[in-house]
Amino acid sequence: MDGGYWPGQAWAPRQILHSAILLLAVLTLPLPAISAANTDSDARLNHQRSLYQSASRALARGDSATFTGIRQQLQGYALLPYLDFEDISSRLQRVDSGEIDRFLADNNDSVLNAWLRERWLQHLAARQRWGEFIRYYDGKLKSTDLACHHAYAQYVQGDRSRGISAGQALWQVGESRPKSCDPIFERLVAGGHIDDNLAWQRYIAAVLNHEYTLATYVSRFFTREETRRKAALYLEADQKPRLLANTERFTAQTPEESRIIQHGLTHLARIDAPLALSLWQHYQQSHDFEPDDEKAINGALVRALFQAGHRASADQYLFQVQDKLSPDTLAWRLREMVVKADWPGIINLSSQLAENNRSDSRWKYWRARALALSGNQSPETTRQLYTEVSAERSFYGFLASEWLQTPYQMQHEPVDIPPAELEALAATPTFQRIAELYYHRQLIWARREWYSYLNGQDARRWIAAAKLAQQWGWHNQAIMSMIQANYWNDIDVRFPVAFRDEFLRQAQATSIPVNLLLALSRQESAFNDTVTSPSGAKGLMQLMPTTALETARKHGIPYSGVGDLDKPDKNILIGSRYYRQMLQRFNNNRILATAAYNAGPGRVAIWRQSTGGRLPFDAWIEAIPFTETRGYVQNVLAFSMIYAHHLGLDTAILSDSEKNTRL
Repeated sequence: MDGGYWPGQAWAPRQILHSAILLLAVLTLPLPAISAANTDSDARLNHQRSLYQSASRALARGDSATFTGIRQQLQGYALLPYLDFEDISSRLQRVDSGEIDRFLADNNDSVLNAWLRERWLQHLAARQRWGEFIRYYDGKLKSTDLACHHAYAQYVQGDRSRGISAGQALWQVGESRPKSCDPIFERLVAGGHIDDNLAWQRYIAAVLNHEYTLATYVSRFFTREETRRKAALYLEADQKPRLLANTERFTAQTPEESRIIQHGLTHLARIDAPLALSLWQHYQQSHDFEPDDEKAINGALVRALFQAGHRASADQYLFQVQDKLSPDTLAWRLREMVVKADWPGIINLSSQLAENNRSDSRWKYWRARALALSGNQSPETTRQLYTEVSAERSFYGFLASEWLQTPYQMQHEPVDIPPAELEALAATPTFQRIAELYYHRQLIWARREWYSYLNGQDARRWIAAAKLAQQWGWHNQAIMSMIQANYWNDIDVRFPVAFRDEFLRQAQATSIPVNLLLALSRQESAFNDTVTSPSGAKGLMQLMPTTALETARKHGIPYSGVGDLDKPDKNILIGSRYYRQMLQRFNNNRILATAAYNAGPGRVAIWRQSTGGRLPFDAWIEAIPFTETRGYVQNVLAFSMIYAHHLGLDTAILSDSEKNTRL
């Protein structure tokens, strides 16, 4: 690699960088609506922001006198309610109900209303002030703790009927409940309000969740011998699914029995697929099953038959039930053939699929690719299939365009939201709060306000909010809002050129195409620079702390700890160096380097060893065994072309060398 371009590109590196910089200057987004200008109102706003920060610091150190003095100067500031919320929350033990009532009434349009209400309710419950608890309780609060407290409060305050009914609803789930539910559950048990039917429903739910300890506990409430007998039978069927072969023991034809049968047959398929199929054919005649349950057992049977070596039977059954299979099962079967390089099999299988399945772009692409790879003399069919797929802005669409040697189709259809509509949205009290929360980087609260306001709104409102977030430079929120709107074709909003200066700088320093670095970050974090994944990966390029430390040491990058990964410039600096290491390890192959960035270089080496260099590049991607990594590689490569489009770069999704390398 030399200067940030790939073999086969038409432009030299300096031309690419110069063009990108010029285009980025043109693409510079409008200044955020919340930015400062030399006006009296903006000067006042900046002063209020400074006072807000001073008041927050005073609250944090418990300096109530300083806080009270500053607060008086913040009348009319959008975030004054947030200061009051923190103030009241810090002294709940000394607050009277009048102050709570005033705050709730004054902030009825803010998420703070629900948050203070919840904190106040927890305070009341801890002190068993049940009468007040009932007055403040709101069933819209999504809290099992509070729901259990409320049921108990109703019971002890004299409304026993409602308390019992609410407690029974809370009890009847297939998992353990928090300790806050114990008081009302104890009343239910002591009062004999757990009847045989209620216990039976929870027992079935627990067995289906494999919560066997809970199921054993619940069985103590059975009052009928018939219920005990069925419970023992269903538990045994779940744990020893061959029992389902005794079909005369499963004749109840109830929804509960159907669910147990489906659950047990799914287990049985893994150990004896032919028997499971035979029993499924019997039980379909004797019982009714929900559509999702049918898809689950059919998918399990297709996979189990195939993995047990009954491949002809598996495919025959797949054709029979394809209208009662999930798309995941069909995609899995395709991948199995791709792994084996079974091009005739793909042609044969795809020809027998129903039109609604055969029209999926993945199947179209692989039917065309199989025709080409097998030497099948159907050039017109192959070209027609590629043409249909190439109309899409997708991984398969871009590859189809490569084979046709036609331009990539971006399907860009921006939504025009008039400035007046954006200004009206920005002027609402909620979005004034959001703007200030965003300014102060209180992003969790900003998102809470955002989703609370937009929940239930139509798609246009979500898109307008996305456009507003884009103006502010809050790219992650713009992207997420377009997802909520279910609108995919405004690629300016969905694929912003975010943190552009830093990405350009590191692209030049590492000789990695800037469109590829942007695509990586877009896939990793959707440009959320403070996000932490469940596994602990952080920031724009989702770096694990240990990886970041090792990479920083290797390249002599100053690094003072995990907190550095929330800084966009440092995250991009380290992330781009780590990706460069992956490229170097895998001979500048973007497919392998990108897979390694997601799953680790060790796994990629193992996958390469297992395929033995016999698969075409696209087949190797399709054969990646990790669903996440497979989608990750496809997305990054596709996103890199969208960013190449944004930046005016004349480049291909892969080089000739990458496309011609067998993996």
